Formats: sequence, structure tokens, C-alpha cells
Amino acid sequence: MYHKYTMIRLSLKDKQQINRLRDQFPAMIHIHVHRSVDGGFVANLANFPGLATEGDTLSELIDMVNDVFLAHFEVPAKYRSYMPSYMPPLKMAQDLDAFPVRKQDIQVRMSRTSNRAGAHRS
Repeated sequence: MYHKYTMIRLSLKDKQQINRLRDQFPAMIHIHVHRSVDGGFVANLANFPGLATEGDTLSELIDMVNDVFLAHFEVPAKYRSYMPSYMPPLKMAQDLDAFPVRKQDIQVRMSRTSNRAGAHRS
């Protein structure tokens, strides 16, 4: 019986290709983010002159920044879930007034995510 959450078994060639693609992604990126005239967000990627993207919300902008790298490095759709993603610090959202800042301490539980499932170096 097929189950939609069955992990795909990767071939050695797939794993090697995934690792080659992952190696192209810089460990850190530098972006200049500002508000657009319509209230959304615009990001210019300093590490990659000429690359820019925008989003209506900060969350959408983060997704779009990650999509820019997937397109720039020409990552095939079947490997996209194995690629790294970039997440800005919380301070960026606060500095851009992207959401209200609470005046009280809160406790949060967060679980980790990994995009490397099945893509171990050989």
C-alpha cells in the first residue's frame, strides 16, 4: 500500500547532486530590506548584485528570498526540499515593525527542522 508520507529512497547519484547543489549556497547572506511604497517589503541581495525580490508580508519575503536562491542555482524541483533555507533574526522583524512587539517575556517551545533527510555525504 502506498502512503503519501513514505520517504523517497535516494540513489547515490541523487545524493551527490544534492550535495553539489547545497555546496553552492553561502553559509550567510546579506540582504538590504526596506518597506515598499505599498507597505510590503523589498529585499536586495548584497552577496548577489542584481538579485532582488519582494513580498507583501515579511513571511512572504522570506519565502521569496529562499526561492530566489533556488532559481539562481537552478535547483531541480525534486531536490528543492533538500536545500538549505535562510531565516532572518527576529530583530529584523521588530526593526521593520512587521508585527507588534510584546512587552512581556514569554516562553516558547520550538522544534527543529532539517532539510537533509536522506542526503548524507557519501
